[in-house]
Amino acid sequence: MKKRVEYCKKLFKNFGEQSYIEPPFHCDYGYNINIGKRCIFNFNNIILDCGKVTIGDDCLFSPNCNIITVTQPVNYKARKNGMEYTKPIKIGNDCFFGAGSMILPGVTIGDRVITGAGSVIINDVPSDCIVSGNPAKIIKKINESNEKEINNEKNK
Repeated sequence: MKKRVEYCKKLFKNFGEQSYIEPPFHCDYGYNINIGKRCIFNFNNIILDCGKVTIGDDCLFSPNCNIITVTQPVNYKARKNGMEYTKPIKIGNDCFFGAGSMILPGVTIGDRVITGAGSVIINDVPSDCIVSGNPAKIIKKINESNEKEINNEKNK
């Protein structure tokens, strides 16, 4: 594990203390990725980092999550010529991504966001909410008054 952490510190622009990646993991370059402290990536995550990816502290990624910064033009002629471009992705602190979540180019995700398994995030997500679906939509806002209710629902 120590060798893996050292490799990640060389590969990424920043690899925060106590962060961990479970292989297999794939990325384009690595040097466009900033990972905060105590982040965990479970099996089979992919980051297409042709553009900048910033991940805050204490984020958890379930298996098979994808973070994709690269996209192609709408115009078919431009696509035939091989044109592509990137849009940066920014993820706040204390986020949890359910299995198979996909974050598409240009998305900013706030703090303390939870995504349901299989969610496709195509738009910005504000802090303190649960999103799910394809495309992902806000299904619940999280605040101190309903946090206990949400935790009780999960334990049923």
